[in-house]
Amino acid sequence: MFFSLYTSVKQYGSPFFNLTCIWLLSPLEFKIREVPHTVKAYIKQKLYSLASGELVALAVFWLNFFLFKKYLVTPQALISIAYPLLLVSLILLQGSLFWWILIKRLRKPNFAIKQTGPIYGLLRQVDLILLALGMPIILIEFSSWPVTLIAVAIWLFALIEWINYFHWQLSYSLNPLVLLSKVAKRKLRKSKIAKEIDQSK
Repeated sequence: MFFSLYTSVKQYGSPFFNLTCIWLLSPLEFKIREVPHTVKAYIKQKLYSLASGELVALAVFWLNFFLFKKYLVTPQALISIAYPLLLVSLILLQGSLFWWILIKRLRKPNFAIKQTGPIYGLLRQVDLILLALGMPIILIEFSSWPVTLIAVAIWLFALIEWINYFHWQLSYSLNPLVLLSKVAKRKLRKSKIAKEIDQSK
């Protein structure tokens, strides 16, 4: 779910067999793919999938919240679950919005080019403050161990999403060993949003 984008295109071979190199700064590796239409169409399809995927994940989170809300019988339990859920929702929305911006740039390359970096730089700091407040709130609003463990799991997911979007790309493959290998070799790639922020400084 958690991707960023850059493309580098070269064509090889005969007219009957064109291979296009596509670099998606995402869970996908830098690889050579056979593209059926145009590179732009392929990238647009990927970006639509990423942008809508974050929104679907958001909807699933809140659907589960309202389905199981009846089990949160105390205000403390409700707060300890709702706070990290709101936090992860905020980060997912920021990610989805960024993919929509990149979709827009496929037609207008300079779309929000000056505003995106500074705005996301500010959001990165705001999110960090909200994340730092998360664990104390969960502990202060302790109601039961099952509720607290669920709240901590949601908070950790929010933290991972924040790192994935605003610092280093953590999504490479469905195989977790790929990520562990990159961490061990210190080969994590900087996220697309992080690059955008750096370029705006």
